[in-house]
Amino acid sequence: MHVDLLFTDVVMPGSLKSTEMVRRALEIQPQLRVLYTSGYTQNAIVHGGRLDPGVELLSKPYSREDLAFKVRQILGVSQPEPPIDESAQCPSPSSGKRILVVEDDGPARAAVSELLTMLGHQPTGLETASAAIKTMTASQFDILLTDIRLPDMSGIELARRASTLFPNLRVVFASGDAMLPEDANDFSWKSLRKPYTLLELARAIDS
Repeated sequence: MHVDLLFTDVVMPGSLKSTEMVRRALEIQPQLRVLYTSGYTQNAIVHGGRLDPGVELLSKPYSREDLAFKVRQILGVSQPEPPIDESAQCPSPSSGKRILVVEDDGPARAAVSELLTMLGHQPTGLETASAAIKTMTASQFDILLTDIRLPDMSGIELARRASTLFPNLRVVFASGDAMLPEDANDFSWKSLRKPYTLLELARAIDS
């Protein structure tokens, strides 16, 4: 599968060193960007107080803002802003888009929500379509980001019902299915084919 960014600790268990893993990974995918993290100032990638050429390092401990800034900088998702001082006032909760993420796979749902938070949005993650409908009746959302295959209802039917209830709601389908939802022609939507990149996610949300 295509990978945009490899994020790894410098010190890893096992006989294979992280630097050797990175070397092999770059042989497979030369376009791969690499970000190391470490709590040590002297290690396999720092020599004479300098990082090896082409190496990016995020020193531990780091904040969520530090991580978001570094990932944006490396991937070039948008013009990066300096990391936020944790002692400074937090951004207004009204910033970004309110996004309802409906995904029955827990780790995938958490990962997408984390990425959306990094992009400055306000995600709410749910496992089922029925929970999504209940939540939408109590809270307002800008975007519905849903898988097509859900345990209790198809994402297409969920989007259709949600669009009827909330005409201004925007819909993004995220699915590994090769075929797009041809029967979803009574409301507007965009699609993301899994696995998708951070840049593709940002474009789908912002477009």
